[in-house]
Amino acid sequence: MLPTRLLDWSFKLLLALVPFLFYAGNYELFEFNKMIAVYALTIVIVALWIWRMIALKKIIFTRTFLDIPLLAFLASQILSTIFSIDRHVSLWGYYSRFNGGLISTISYILLYWAYVSNVPDLASVKKHLKYLLVSGLIISLYGIFEHFGVSPSCILIYRQFNDSCWVQDVQNRVFATLGQPNWLAAWLVGLAPLAWVSTHNTVPVKSRFWVFWAVLSGLLFLTTIYTKSRSGFLAFAISNVVFWGISGIVLIKHLGVKGLSKIAKPFFILNSLFAVIIALSGTPWTKSVLDLIDRKESSPAVTLSTSPALEGGGTETGAIRKIVWEGAINIGLAYPIFGSGVETFAQSYYQFRPREHNDVSEWDFLYNKAHNEYLNFWATTGIVGLGSYLFLILVVLISITRRIFQSELTEDKAFWQTAFLAGYISILITNFFGFSVVTVQLLFFLFPAMATIASNKQETANLETKDEHPLSDIQKAQLGILTLVAAFLLWQVVQMWRADTHYANANKLYQAGDANRALLSVKEAIGLNGSEPVYRDLLAQISTSLVSAYKKENDIKLITDLENVAITQSNLAVTASPYNLQFWNSRTKIFYTLAQADNINQNEFVNESLTAVTKATKLAPSHPKTFYNLGLTLLQVGKVDDAKASFTKSIQLKPNYKEPRYALALISAGDKDYKEAISQIDYILNNIDPNDADLSDLRASWSSFLTP
Repeated sequence: MLPTRLLDWSFKLLLALVPFLFYAGNYELFEFNKMIAVYALTIVIVALWIWRMIALKKIIFTRTFLDIPLLAFLASQILSTIFSIDRHVSLWGYYSRFNGGLISTISYILLYWAYVSNVPDLASVKKHLKYLLVSGLIISLYGIFEHFGVSPSCILIYRQFNDSCWVQDVQNRVFATLGQPNWLAAWLVGLAPLAWVSTHNTVPVKSRFWVFWAVLSGLLFLTTIYTKSRSGFLAFAISNVVFWGISGIVLIKHLGVKGLSKIAKPFFILNSLFAVIIALSGTPWTKSVLDLIDRKESSPAVTLSTSPALEGGGTETGAIRKIVWEGAINIGLAYPIFGSGVETFAQSYYQFRPREHNDVSEWDFLYNKAHNEYLNFWATTGIVGLGSYLFLILVVLISITRRIFQSELTEDKAFWQTAFLAGYISILITNFFGFSVVTVQLLFFLFPAMATIASNKQETANLETKDEHPLSDIQKAQLGILTLVAAFLLWQVVQMWRADTHYANANKLYQAGDANRALLSVKEAIGLNGSEPVYRDLLAQISTSLVSAYKKENDIKLITDLENVAITQSNLAVTASPYNLQFWNSRTKIFYTLAQADNINQNEFVNESLTAVTKATKLAPSHPKTFYNLGLTLLQVGKVDDAKASFTKSIQLKPNYKEPRYALALISAGDKDYKEAISQIDYILNNIDPNDADLSDLRASWSSFLTP
């Protein structure tokens, strides 16, 4: 039956193609393209599923152990979206991350139900997994090439036989086509048990097929090592123990202690291979044996540090993670039932951001995830969302574990259940130290689906394909409507993708100083996807910059039109996302700039700028930059004392913040208080920027005014 065959290929495409997808012309190269592909393939798969139901004149839906947990989880996400501080973000996910929004969750759940209802048996699952593992093989090789200084991405896109097309140090920490080292490690570790099970479950140790699976296992591990992902390495180690430990228990159950001989060779060969890889390549915590030997032979008598720790790479990630986790806990305590809203961490974190965050090197970075999937659910979906998520996980773990030890389950199926369990546990571990992305989320939902199919005693009754009878007119009409709906949805997905490419282009042009072309490009983006407030904010910024540019030409009508566009688009952005700090910061700058260009409406625009920056301080009460910006705006309206108070507040939040100290120094010098002005300059020179020659000269000039 045609839809059955197309469904089979659609699942193969989903597993094999999605990990590879990225495009340099998008705003976010990796996750966006993968998410778009998941949306498109979900539409295709669900449409084919409905086609089968129309053709067979019956509902095709396989009930499983996860139906109730999935419905509970989905309900929690819907409720959290309804009560969200930013419903647009809750629907679609944070722009540049995308995965995790309500629409993506619906897609994953539909894929789970489509899989269990349309894939007949373990043999079909194994075929799908071969495509997934071949992708794992290619991407592992991709990462290994990167480690040795040759990125296939640079070859494909720029025809450069090196890794210079990446800003990141890809040789030090590879990420292949996944986008970040931790994301690559999480995905590879999830696949690893699927390769292990093939080494002891299907073929003799001496066969070429066994060698293939062993080599694949080694490559997956080697690439994981090259990511230098600590969470990935830890997940690999625990997954390894779980897989081989439970495999041994299964064999003892079926064959007695002598059954352990069946996995003895694969166990020792693979783990010896892993040990050799560790010895030659090291771990995220240790050097390789060769490095240790070289160090011993050439080690100096004394080693001195010549630069501060932060210059060597910033604050240790574990320290930053603890601060972000504290903020996430505080968000959940403030929104305990449904959280701040699905995927709204970037907005809500600023309000509960610990002051200690200002002391780390990444103090001004935007954190759109809690870097702990469970705390992220707690912060954004509350006890209802986190509870349903943990309930879903618990049911998966219990169900797969119970199946493994069912007396009627064959040894082969028990081993595959064990592989799915080990892979699933690895995802839970990497999610604890990070957050899920599209490729990992697919495994999170499809591993339980595959485990369900793998435990079937016979083919699902729903999957009979012999009914090739002609379609009636009603069925043809139903298929026609289905095709139109699917085509419309696919076209909307294409429009989303096209809009993002125009937005990305507008950003590049704007940053390059070509505001006129950037304006046209961002308008194209809005024309394709007018519901996205991020595009509106950029249009407002670009229009404002053009107001300043055209002021010299004295074209009053053009300037007025651009002002109106800037104000209107900024209004739309903050109305759609009222808790988005970036939008309020943009609005502050927009009205501040307009005030400089428009003498007639100057007071009105300055007051609007002051209102916007005041709102920003309320959204981010612990962020020093918001109070610094407030101080600058207060100076603009002549409120010097209030400005000094804002600069002082900024310094209290971050003592080593150069700009507000310099502003206070200038104010003090203007008041002839040179002693106070010099004290601020001295603090900067002694603690923040000792190499600022201009400040040293300024200090010297002010010193001449001091009474001896």
